[in-house]
Amino acid sequence: MCEREKQAEFFKELMQSLDSERSRQLQERLDKVEREEACIRSAMSLTVVLGLFSALGLGYLAVFVPDFSSSPLSVKLFSTLLVTSGLCLLGFIGFWCSCRATCNEVFDECRRLISSGVGPASLPQPDVPGEAQLEAVPVSDPIEWRAPAIIAGGLLTPGRTAGRPLPD
Repeated sequence: MCEREKQAEFFKELMQSLDSERSRQLQERLDKVEREEACIRSAMSLTVVLGLFSALGLGYLAVFVPDFSSSPLSVKLFSTLLVTSGLCLLGFIGFWCSCRATCNEVFDECRRLISSGVGPASLPQPDVPGEAQLEAVPVSDPIEWRAPAIIAGGLLTPGRTAGRPLPD
């Protein structure tokens, strides 16, 4: 998973925690832009493969056919495929850059929504006991601070804690 995908997943999780209409709209836009970007990447990979096959075909004709000019149809076919796939690749790269810019805009909108519209009360809070639930427990003897398992295991002697004498 690349860094951009991790960032998109992080934004999606934050947007789900907001639970508002605006966050749902941004989630839908983010999903749409990600699908378009994946589609463009697959189209670019197909044009690269087509261009490589046409270049290999031209190379085969140039090396293994004794009279290269005797088969003008295959030379024209492979040349046309090579040029066409190159032009399509340029177009797809431009469209991919446009889609990437749109994705960046959606990310910026997500950041603005999260930073401006989110207060401490709107985020889900972890379960922390309130002041009424906390009790102060008096400790009169420092020996009670040590875990019984450590003492029983022989790691500490009753008069010492980790090599230091106990405070009086």
